[in-house]
Amino acid sequence: MVGTLLREVSASPAFSGDDPAGVEHRRTEPESSGLAHVAEAAPHLAVRDHRDEFEFGLDLVITALELHRPG
Repeated sequence: MVGTLLREVSASPAFSGDDPAGVEHRRTEPESSGLAHVAEAAPHLAVRDHRDEFEFGLDLVITALELHRPG
């Protein structure tokens, strides 16, 4: 959700940190967005583990479905 919202306002620090050539762009774009807190969080948002995030999100979905299952 955070990444989607950041893309909506053209502040993309959540984009993968796997592209060394894009590091400067990912640093300056949030700074010029006018969103001071996003710029401050950008270095942390650019580092992620896709597998862990997918598994975490999948676990949330499964848990929510189980809690709302009729029965």
